[in-house]
Amino acid sequence: LHLDERLSQRVPRVKQAALLGRVKRTIPKNTVLMLQGSPGVAMYIIQRGKVQLSRCEEHGKETVLGVLSKGDCFGERALLRKKPYSETALTLTECEVSVLRSEHLSFAMMEDPMFRRTIEAYLSSATDYTD
Repeated sequence: LHLDERLSQRVPRVKQAALLGRVKRTIPKNTVLMLQGSPGVAMYIIQRGKVQLSRCEEHGKETVLGVLSKGDCFGERALLRKKPYSETALTLTECEVSVLRSEHLSFAMMEDPMFRRTIEAYLSSATDYTD
């Protein structure tokens, strides 16, 4: 669940650092960062702590998909594809996360045509499945 390699290999490290450093937040334990079905308005990169990803099935049964930690990211497909989140993310510990919101991404794409082409290429080649 690291930033999709096809995307991270195409985006220069300097641009990644600038984007990911826009907003860093400390989040308390037991906080929902993203809720399944809610609009995908941000992606998150864990700097410190643990986050549980889960999905609620049709009959209300919750399935834990995994526990993420430092360096992992989530929510990128929903953000880039402008779709709802397909999972819920809950902090299991106090966490520090970098938050990349849609307006940060839009600004970066307007500011840097090469970055815009990279994102467009990622979107055209990425398989449409859950985040």
